[in-house]
Amino acid sequence: MNTCLSCKNKTSIERCKLAPITGLAFCGVHARSKNPRIWSVVNDVDKYAVRISKVWRGYRVRRLLKLAGPGVLKRSACHNEEELVLLEDARSVHPLNYFAFEEGGKVWWFDVRSIIGCLNSALVPINPYTRQPLGIDTRFRLRMLYKYRINNRLPTVHEAAPRRSIQDLIQYQWMRVCQILHENGFEDLHPNTFVSIPSMTLYYFLMLMREEMFEIAKTHLKCSRYRRFASMMRREMETFGLVSSPYIQVATSLIIILNDVGDVFPVCAAIVRSLGRL
Repeated sequence: MNTCLSCKNKTSIERCKLAPITGLAFCGVHARSKNPRIWSVVNDVDKYAVRISKVWRGYRVRRLLKLAGPGVLKRSACHNEEELVLLEDARSVHPLNYFAFEEGGKVWWFDVRSIIGCLNSALVPINPYTRQPLGIDTRFRLRMLYKYRINNRLPTVHEAAPRRSIQDLIQYQWMRVCQILHENGFEDLHPNTFVSIPSMTLYYFLMLMREEMFEIAKTHLKCSRYRRFASMMRREMETFGLVSSPYIQVATSLIIILNDVGDVFPVCAAIVRSLGRL
């Protein structure tokens, strides 16, 4: 609720708790005062707000630079001379568009949009220079940057991908789900594991996932996110197969959940438990 912008009285530094008059910034008492003492001015709130903003921005940038990997501030450490897609040198790529990892004692760097393309092209993403699978730690960092760019509406690819057929889109969406499952220790699952489920059994899978989200919500009482996920599962059950292919529908819902939550392991475990109960 909005409160009056003035201090309580001429000597107090506490804020007035009365509601302001409609259309004004002050309550009925302080609106009649010739020189009301503004609470934010008396307490120099703006100075602290600026300081907090600076600390937060600094933390955010340092976190992104840490996720970017080795060589982000020292490009001389990079091994490959040109970027994979843009063909630019290492110093031309902005630090917040940079991504690198160490393999075999060498630092391989990319524009983050280029390596995200590799992430989205295969169930087990590889280093395009050496054809070696990316390490789990590297995939975790890349996944976090991917989520950051999605949540902040930053580009994740250089060019839009060509339109996929329904079958290709089904495989692609479940590949994305299985990649996250693999990164959290469930390496035995393959997209075909889910694609081969009969459609009515897939509906039952949705019902089980809804139950799992409610169970997780009971252990995360301060987080309403899991209750929202359970409601999302219920809506998907109500519209099952009406909007698009049920396989795309379910996979897309799981991807939304996995991209929204910070710690994805409980959700991954819920997916595996639901699959095991079919």
